[in-house]
Amino acid sequence: MRILLTNSYLGRSEPAIFPLGLAYIATALTDHEVVCFDINVYENGLNEFKKQIYDTDPEVIGISLRNIDTVQSFDVWSYWSFFIQTVHHAKMYCQNAIIVVGGSGFSLFAPEIMNEVSEIDFGILLEGEESFPELLNNLDKPESVKGVYYRTDHQILFTGYREFLDFNRLPIPMRDHFNLSRYKRIGIQTKRGCANKCIYCTYPFLTGTEIRQRSPINVVNEIEQLTEEFNKREIFFSDNIFNWPADHAEAICQEIINRGVDIKWTAYFTVKGLSDNFLRLAIQSGCVNFTFSPDGFSDSTLKTLGKGMRQEQVLRAFSLFKQYPAADFKCGFIWNSPGTSLKDLFDILRMVNGVVRMKNNAGVYITTMRILPRTILYNKALEENRVSSEDNLLTPVYYDPYPWKIVSVIIQTAGRLLRIMRRTRSKFMKVK
Repeated sequence: MRILLTNSYLGRSEPAIFPLGLAYIATALTDHEVVCFDINVYENGLNEFKKQIYDTDPEVIGISLRNIDTVQSFDVWSYWSFFIQTVHHAKMYCQNAIIVVGGSGFSLFAPEIMNEVSEIDFGILLEGEESFPELLNNLDKPESVKGVYYRTDHQILFTGYREFLDFNRLPIPMRDHFNLSRYKRIGIQTKRGCANKCIYCTYPFLTGTEIRQRSPINVVNEIEQLTEEFNKREIFFSDNIFNWPADHAEAICQEIINRGVDIKWTAYFTVKGLSDNFLRLAIQSGCVNFTFSPDGFSDSTLKTLGKGMRQEQVLRAFSLFKQYPAADFKCGFIWNSPGTSLKDLFDILRMVNGVVRMKNNAGVYITTMRILPRTILYNKALEENRVSSEDNLLTPVYYDPYPWKIVSVIIQTAGRLLRIMRRTRSKFMKVK
């Protein structure tokens, strides 16, 4: 079959993120003629999508909804209406094509999205490397394929959950479906699954609570392929957390060093268990920026957020960075978590002030928590009547109770003004 795979339109200009999920799906569709299209690398993506549909004349159009919105209260932007536009375009310009939707954003809101967007024929819940090919082979009997939403007699039915796959056995995703020159960094996944219990996080649902690792040799084989075949040397490890478990991350860093692979890379990290040895290996293997999200600072806040760490671990991590002033890092905090006291707010301000003053700080962001389904925070918000079970949450809703919500408004306003000033200055410099 002729398959056209695309990601959903974002509706605004953002740094191009390599669509790793589409690459994995394309690699799994070995028995089909596959075309991949990144709608978001074009100035007018929807028009280009229309042209691609005409050029491909697909029998099936697969659309990936990676995120429903930014989830950040300092940068509120919903992708929902633009996703609807993407689906409408697919159906409008190829009326006979079967529309299949997947991705993490879809999986979080699968029943709601199937109800809201009638043009969708099938939905793939969670991982699609096995279920999508099986569905294509069973379009006349989708009920036989686990992990699929489908329509019959004006009803939306779900075939049931499928077990998470053995991630280490998946082949390296093919990148030759894409023009890699459009991406500054290329994403690589070293594991799936998250055993942490952060109250706001959807990863335990999306990827499972059991960590499924790829072998370090397999990971570095993929990196070498990118450097040798595509001349790409900037990597983003797209794991939920790269350095947990620590021994797996250390082994990958050591393998990069042993092979002498020349790359620059970034990732998301946890301060939990961060060691001097790991920092040294990470920097030596090419890490140029560390992004952390301790979220809180006091022991009480960290416990409430389910971070599984203590204040002393946060302090120790930042003291380690003082020994590596060339190692840039970004750091995120949550402003208004459940039970926040005045002391907690001052603790965070004190921590932020200390981070900002560090020479190797590359950025600090402060946000409130987006309430998302299938999370501990969602259940808490239900108990506190901040949301109801009737709310589909497709538009952003944040956990931001009074009285500290007033502070959040001030922070958000200041952030918006700062972004406007930066954009204005950037335009002025270009004109000049």
